[in-house]
Amino acid sequence: MLDHDTLMVVKPRARAGLVARPVGSEVVVYDPDTHTAHCLNRTAAIVLRSADGESSVGAIAQRLALETETKPDEDVVWATLERLTETKLLESMPPSVASVSRRRALRNVGLGAAALAPLVASLLVPTPAQAAATCIQQAACDATTIGNNCYVLATSECPTHVCTGVGVCQ
Repeated sequence: MLDHDTLMVVKPRARAGLVARPVGSEVVVYDPDTHTAHCLNRTAAIVLRSADGESSVGAIAQRLALETETKPDEDVVWATLERLTETKLLESMPPSVASVSRRRALRNVGLGAAALAPLVASLLVPTPAQAAATCIQQAACDATTIGNNCYVLATSECPTHVCTGVGVCQ
């Protein structure tokens, strides 16, 4: 079992190569290695941005408190780190730290911290080759689908044809 002092020197680091873009009050993080997009709420985004490999959990809790105008809550940070580790957005934490953080977070994060609860939703994004393979039937060619791959009823091969006009697949 890890003691409190050991846990306080944990300095999580976000994985390199992730692409993050703000979308409203949330942040979408794309992982090009797994072709997965993750939508992070404000809490998760702040924790991920703060996971620089230099900041301790306590320092991240202070930063989160400043940006959300709440009191510092290390348990919220631990719960967020656990979720970010599960989605592989962080460099891996040692298993002993992860299990302690899970137990601690489950025990201590209560209703008072509900507004700060981390939320990470993930979605597998098709590769460009997979997206290009999407075809429509010739009858579905309209002004919005011109230039898209299409197929005629007699042929299901794709992308041998392109929608060139309304109902026209050449």
